[in-house]
Amino acid sequence: MLVQVGLAGLAAVALPTLLVRQHVRALLYFGEEGERTPAPEDLTGPQKLVVLVRGAVIPKPRNVRTPRDLGFDYSTSVIDVPDGHRLEVWTVKGSRGQVLLFHGYTQPKDQVLDALPWFHARGYTVHLVDFRASGGSSGHRTTLGAEEAHDVAAAVRWAAARGEPGPLVVYGFSMGGAAILGALADGDLPVDAAIVDGVYDRLANTLAHRFRTMGLPASPGRELLMLWGSVELRRNAWRVAPVEDAARVRAPVLVLVGEDDPRVGVADGRAIAEALPDGRLVVLEGGGHDPGFLTAPEPFTLAVEAFLSAR
Repeated sequence: MLVQVGLAGLAAVALPTLLVRQHVRALLYFGEEGERTPAPEDLTGPQKLVVLVRGAVIPKPRNVRTPRDLGFDYSTSVIDVPDGHRLEVWTVKGSRGQVLLFHGYTQPKDQVLDALPWFHARGYTVHLVDFRASGGSSGHRTTLGAEEAHDVAAAVRWAAARGEPGPLVVYGFSMGGAAILGALADGDLPVDAAIVDGVYDRLANTLAHRFRTMGLPASPGRELLMLWGSVELRRNAWRVAPVEDAARVRAPVLVLVGEDDPRVGVADGRAIAEALPDGRLVVLEGGGHDPGFLTAPEPFTLAVEAFLSAR
């Protein structure tokens, strides 16, 4: 009887642990194929149950559009990151300054493709960068912005070495913004201005938002995900916190957040802006968790033009 109770207790602990680790690996490692699981807010009740049991299915994000679809000629380059990854970059030449565009989690660089006409019309050479594990870049493992900060740093140094006149600007959506803050906090990068859009303040908080979006309590699922996330990321997941990076950033930063963003609250954006030595927060009316130039184009234009004109 004691043996049976002991085995039952072991199973009660081991099964949830195995399920959580499976979830973590599904979130961090992209496969070559498979039908992608819809966003949490788009899941039906039965789909949520399936995801809870087996984890999300996330194939490696692939680009389905290029600048040519918007009428722009472009060149393709490869950037070598010191840790061994290779990043694919699309470049559309401009006349004044450069802007690097960085996409979000589970997306390739064509997610930010529609920002190309906006920046190019203002004279910028536009570089669209695939993070590691996305699009045409190497790898299948994402780190939710932690190691992607190395990609940002390598891309900035590559762009600066081109020697083009004018300011060097970086824009990142969601994970892209988190990676930008991490890169600017850890390196002396020649960035004149940064725009971060829809960035979570702490990984722990965005996981809590994810559970609530699925209609589930944040605890203890978040804590278990953070535990196994630390194992898989090989770093303390509780320290994956753009708000802490923000305090060490010296470049001027515009923080954008959609007022109706279900995954990143206005409080996240406010915390980051307040932590920045030179930060400004703009809440985009009507914006959700998509790039501001898509969900709130007029407020986006007003905010970004005012910010860049001061640089």
